[in-house]
Amino acid sequence: MQTSRFQLNLTTALAIGFGAAMAWGVGAGEAIGYPAGAAISYGANPTFSVGGEAGDGFSLTALTAPDGQTAIVTDVVLTTWNSTYSGCGSTITLSSAGETVGRFQIGSNTGAWDVSYGTDGVSHSFNSGLPVAPDASLEVDVSGSCNISYTIAGYYAEA
Repeated sequence: MQTSRFQLNLTTALAIGFGAAMAWGVGAGEAIGYPAGAAISYGANPTFSVGGEAGDGFSLTALTAPDGQTAIVTDVVLTTWNSTYSGCGSTITLSSAGETVGRFQIGSNTGAWDVSYGTDGVSHSFNSGLPVAPDASLEVDVSGSCNISYTIAGYYAEA
């Protein structure tokens, strides 16, 4: 069976017409995107990073979430150092609003002839993050014989 010139022209015209109608109908409006998860609308750079040092018995406020924003802690880095010729070990507790939201144990080991085997540390990224409610603080408590250095990073999300 042969295709006539009329059928070929009609098929081409219909294809062009349908394509033009789709392009006009779909592309007529402006594209609008909405976040799939928690909205980040801080009005400033929504990320934060804090750091410092602490030793045995230290309790400090690492950060306070601003009014109307939840601070989401996504990354925690902890390292140890000590000035003695023996090993050390410490427990680091992260708490907010009186509840423990994270706990880590780290240490360093010095062996025979005062040879250091290096320091132990933690570098952790949370998939879902540790939330700190608006106007609440994230407390860092250290117990043990190590001095620690810490970095805590994350972002602010709309409460």
